[in-house]
Amino acid sequence: MIPEELLLNVPRLRILWLHGNMIRYLPAKLFEKTIRLEEIQLYENRLEEIPEELLQNVPLLKLIYLDENRIKRIPEDLFRNVSQLEVISFNRNMIDHVPAKLFEKTTLLEELYLQFNQLLDLPEEMLKTVSNLQNIELSNNEIEQLPLKLFSFNNKSHDLTELFLQRNRITYLQSGLFLGLPNLTILCLFDNQIKLIESTVFSTTSVKIYLFGNKMENFTYDSFKNKLMASEIHLYRNNITAISGNATRKVPSRLYINCDQLQEVHGINVQMNCVGPEFAPKISLSSEDDTEEYIASILRLEGFACTLNNVTKYYSCVLCPQGTYSNGLNKCIPCPKGGFYQDEIGSYSNVSGQLICEKCANGTYVNETGGTSQKDCIICPDGTNTSIHAGFRACFCNNGFA
Repeated sequence: MIPEELLLNVPRLRILWLHGNMIRYLPAKLFEKTIRLEEIQLYENRLEEIPEELLQNVPLLKLIYLDENRIKRIPEDLFRNVSQLEVISFNRNMIDHVPAKLFEKTTLLEELYLQFNQLLDLPEEMLKTVSNLQNIELSNNEIEQLPLKLFSFNNKSHDLTELFLQRNRITYLQSGLFLGLPNLTILCLFDNQIKLIESTVFSTTSVKIYLFGNKMENFTYDSFKNKLMASEIHLYRNNITAISGNATRKVPSRLYINCDQLQEVHGINVQMNCVGPEFAPKISLSSEDDTEEYIASILRLEGFACTLNNVTKYYSCVLCPQGTYSNGLNKCIPCPKGGFYQDEIGSYSNVSGQLICEKCANGTYVNETGGTSQKDCIICPDGTNTSIHAGFRACFCNNGFA
């Protein structure tokens, strides 16, 4: 526990680092005298709640990091007196709700991180006063639907350039949803449950859209306003059988898709790149561009391995192949031999030491590391116990066998 008087005698304090401790509780008046405080680092602790009055006397605060705690609730008035905030991070907590007026006073906010929480939905007016936002991280939650006016409340547009919504439970994208984001360059929606994209959803030409790993059966270019088109669209790992839309002839782009499933293609004017079912194309990102450097760091946590070319200064990021999984540390780990395999690409674990591989049936095993399908699981030899899982070895011997 931190004593309430801890910071009483440091009124000129500007930066506070208390990360990586075991703090469970913060006194409501902890920052009562630190009126010059500009940065608070409280990540990697054990905080379960934040007092509503905690920040009422830090008007100059610009950065606050509360990642990797156990916070379940954010008080609606937590930021009411901190209008200078530029970065807010609640990554990896247990938050399931964002109050509608939480960011009402943070009009200068540029970066918002809420990934790896338990968010079910988002209030439509959540971003109505924060038009300077450049980066929003909402990935790895349980969001099923995005409010129509989330990015265009009161018909106001945003400066947002990167939006991360991958690995939620989103099922469809409404017409007009992203029209308030004219500067968007990266939109990650992969590994959701999207079945439908309505017409006129997007409004920018330079955006790269990652929609792989969803449940779409057709794709229409009418999703793009007027003559506008994304520079890249990644659609592999869907079940798309048809591509259509009148806008296709006017707006060339680069499309990545599983061609073996296509049955109908109408009026297409794109560079179509066929992707096999067992692999995905490499994503190239410049290490000298701050935005792309950040995206590479995100992809490393999402089942990708990114390799830097020291000559070109570009990262080559690719989903971990079948037979492997990502540990979130830029490495694809082969499934161990014994009773394991992995038939999906891009499998990943966000828990240290967790094994993300499928299990062979009892009485079968994989002879080598990196099994890619259940077909690699072969029958255990005579003299072994076929009623149990092979585990991290071949097969267990029956009693009396060696």
